[in-house]
Amino acid sequence: MNDAPRRIIIVGLILGISLAVLYLLRPGDSGFGIFDLLSGNGPTLAEKETFTLETKPRIDPGEVSVLAQLSEESTRLAAAVTPSVVSITTSTEVEIPTLTRTNLGPRFSNRRVLQPGLGSGVIVTTEGHIVTNYHVVHQAREIEVTLKDNRKFAATVVGSIPVADVAVLKLAKTNGETFPALRFADSDAVRQGEFVFAVGAPFGLSETITRGIICAKERRFSDTGADLFQTDAVINPGNSGGPLVNVHGDIVGINVAIFSGEKNTGLWQGVGLAITSNDVRDSFEAILNQGKPVYGYLGVRVDRNSPRTVEAVEPGSPADLAGLRAGDVLLEYEGQRLRNFDELKARVRKLPGKDLDLRILREGKELDVVAKIVPYDEDAAAARALANERPAGGGEAAAYLAKSLGVEVREFTPEEKEKIGAGPDEGGVLVTKVMPNTPADGEIAPGDIIHHCNGMNFGSAEQFTRLLDAGTAHEPVSLLVSRRIQGYNAWHNSYVIVTPWPVEGK
Repeated sequence: MNDAPRRIIIVGLILGISLAVLYLLRPGDSGFGIFDLLSGNGPTLAEKETFTLETKPRIDPGEVSVLAQLSEESTRLAAAVTPSVVSITTSTEVEIPTLTRTNLGPRFSNRRVLQPGLGSGVIVTTEGHIVTNYHVVHQAREIEVTLKDNRKFAATVVGSIPVADVAVLKLAKTNGETFPALRFADSDAVRQGEFVFAVGAPFGLSETITRGIICAKERRFSDTGADLFQTDAVINPGNSGGPLVNVHGDIVGINVAIFSGEKNTGLWQGVGLAITSNDVRDSFEAILNQGKPVYGYLGVRVDRNSPRTVEAVEPGSPADLAGLRAGDVLLEYEGQRLRNFDELKARVRKLPGKDLDLRILREGKELDVVAKIVPYDEDAAAARALANERPAGGGEAAAYLAKSLGVEVREFTPEEKEKIGAGPDEGGVLVTKVMPNTPADGEIAPGDIIHHCNGMNFGSAEQFTRLLDAGTAHEPVSLLVSRRIQGYNAWHNSYVIVTPWPVEGK
């Protein structure tokens, strides 16, 4: 080696050693340097910090024995219930627009992908039948169920009732194994203020349990809609289809939707809704018996600002045949004073094929009428709604949606419908714009897919407007919406509840 490179290396080593010595000699953050430590003047381990951990409880356990017992009972309930609650993962085939660059310039095409979805369910038979929401498995090509012990099973759809938002799944390849099932409670016996627990997999986080009470009963959002329980137990995306259980661990409802007021973030804000267990059980038994629940139908719409005043009577309906007219005031049903229209709806649902005695006020005179309640025919109701002459479609349909909900939508192409497995009269519409300070603002967002209106299929913007126009204006409607969960590579199907504005000329 030449002398010059050797000198450079030696000088570098000397400089490095000198800097290291200076770093060690300097006082540290504590104010002590290496000479302080060598001379014994530095801090000892005991002097660095002293601490004493508390060894006694802040409150004597005997003084809070009731709270301690409540806590213990809650943990026992969770341990008993969660093995029957499952996490559901779905895959739905959809197309997304894709930009590719070629020698001839940019080219747009549709790329087929599997869209993941999340939800919950509850095992209700030892054979492995699971109850969940219809909207959780809507159009799913593949369904995977995860149990508490992390075992995974493929599942098939035994049947579903869209208008009730109930679906029944069956675990596949169980080899005759039995599963822990929860039983249905009598939801008619549930009382306002009763403690309940919502169980599910919000955001895919399994075995989540939250506590609340039954805040209200008999919440309804359409003339033929089922009763819903309102609860303040936390319900978030992914909880849909999970059970709402009582203190005995029995199912009193199935979590279905959240209602968060004017500015919905898609997250729970205090109002959760659940389908009552009696309606769920009726749907379950009807599906397994290859039928559908039978509910009564009257055929009237009431004034939103005067909920006992008849606003419209559907032609050919039991109300029409009984002689009810717009402007009639409903006073009594079956000898009972009518406090609100929801009471009458609940009674009508239970009277298919039977007579309903009504007392009304017409032009200052009280009259008695009898309506023969007929079974509600979902397909016939949809056909009547879609046969409505208004709006005519095209620009009128777009104007109607803008005025009533505050949205602009785009229809799916036939190719897109085929790719997502939708029939010619199914598939819904894609939301492209939401106007501020309208009924849809905060509840619906651009990019959402709206599939159903009050449980009824529609395949175009025109059909959507006709369903809104025919019998649900002036009162809340439930819309089945698909939305991508922010921060998660998954989509969530849920019902959102909005109240359309009346459109002039309706």
